[in-house]
Amino acid sequence: MKSSLITASMSLVVFAASVALAPGLGAQPGGRVPLTVQQLDTIRAHALHEQRPSLAMPVDLVPAIGAEVPKSIQVFWMPPSVGLNRYRYAVVNQRILVLDNDDRRVVEVLEQR
Repeated sequence: MKSSLITASMSLVVFAASVALAPGLGAQPGGRVPLTVQQLDTIRAHALHEQRPSLAMPVDLVPAIGAEVPKSIQVFWMPPSVGLNRYRYAVVNQRILVLDNDDRRVVEVLEQR
């Protein structure tokens, strides 16, 4: 009885750790801090001010967190005021995709409003 309780507890700990470390769930890979609402609003305002053209969705792109954006999609620098130079953005299907510059993976999807 005691052994099965310990085994069940350990399984629960392993499951919780795997969920917390999964991409798009809990902490982001590399210990990156999630973007704040204020930072996201600044990114959206900057992208709208820049009036970047919205590209059509390529067949090999799903606009979701964790998706890798193909090299055919032009990406733009973040404004210095956001203070997140490691991120870029692209405008696809009237959405602003916030990307990690290291691997071109989507970290946030914003509606243009």
